[in-house]
Amino acid sequence: MQKSHFFLFILLLHFSVQAQKKNHEYKGGSFTIDANLKGLTKGTKLTLSHKYDNKTFTDTTVAADGKFTFKNTTPEPNMYWIQLADQPKNMLLFFIDKGSVHITGKVDSLAEATVKGGATQNDYMAYLSIIKKADVQKKEIVEAYNKAQAVGNGRSMDENQKLYEKVDKEETGQVENFIKTHAYSAVSGYAIFAYFPPETAYTKLDSLYSLLSSEIKETKYGKVAAEKIARAKSTSVGFEAMAFTQNDVNDKPVALSAFKGKYVLVDFWASWCGPCRAENPNVVKAYNSFKDKGFDILGVSLDSKKENWLKAIEKDQLAWTQVSDLKGWSNEVAVLYGIRSIPSNLLLDKDGKIIAKNLRGEDLEAKLAELLK
Repeated sequence: MQKSHFFLFILLLHFSVQAQKKNHEYKGGSFTIDANLKGLTKGTKLTLSHKYDNKTFTDTTVAADGKFTFKNTTPEPNMYWIQLADQPKNMLLFFIDKGSVHITGKVDSLAEATVKGGATQNDYMAYLSIIKKADVQKKEIVEAYNKAQAVGNGRSMDENQKLYEKVDKEETGQVENFIKTHAYSAVSGYAIFAYFPPETAYTKLDSLYSLLSSEIKETKYGKVAAEKIARAKSTSVGFEAMAFTQNDVNDKPVALSAFKGKYVLVDFWASWCGPCRAENPNVVKAYNSFKDKGFDILGVSLDSKKENWLKAIEKDQLAWTQVSDLKGWSNEVAVLYGIRSIPSNLLLDKDGKIIAKNLRGEDLEAKLAELLK
């Protein structure tokens, strides 16, 4: 790109952002929600909720002949959700600035209702259009892949796999461009928080976060985006693992810090996880080979039933320390580390710094052999 063209691009981007700031009211304040839903019977109770400062706030109202109204204030542009009191999974998500919000649709498909509101809701609809378009394309590709797999058409399977990856890459590019062009929208903070998977490089997330305006960085979704980046950074190779303490099988607290001075594998697993149980023999082999050479393992179980957890430990002969709070996928350590799939592991050095991630089978033994010669 020639220098003159580059400066023209930067200038146009600057004016675009300034126009966005000037022409959009990204502010909190008083709001009114008017809704008209077909099939909504008189007397039906509805709730309006949102989270702010880690607290959930809820307002309630009662429908009258398919219509209902909420009046309240929002401290800043924020995501809200409406639910039928007796159907908590029938939920509509949307963003509210100050001002008026109009909702129309059908009560039995509340999530698909049309929401017309302020600038932030308009941005949210633009963001969703990117996601929904890609979802439709991906669904068609997956169906084609499954049909090819059913008849053993390997060539078609490969083509659909590549096509899926292409659509996914294009979707990610469009989301990144959305963030770049919506520096003053809370939806950009939301996108950084909600769209990108935990394994995304923190440098990429940080680069996108740096584009947000200072005002948006101070909002809820600016803050949760920053927290996600901090978490990604602290689970990246080269950084110190985050401290935690959780109870072992005897309900005694075990701290990660107690393992400093050894190479330690923090191993996330569960008794109900087939791939975890299949990998356990490899982990046992590595443990037995290197436990006397300065290596240890700290298992973190995403079980919810202690009986199943203990049976799996005994059956798989897991002789190392195991901890769990028995909260399943809500295990506080797993949440802290952004674990969304298992088996998953982190290998730490003697100082508690992450030196490798998700080592499997022979790769784990090879890495330990390299470290513990």
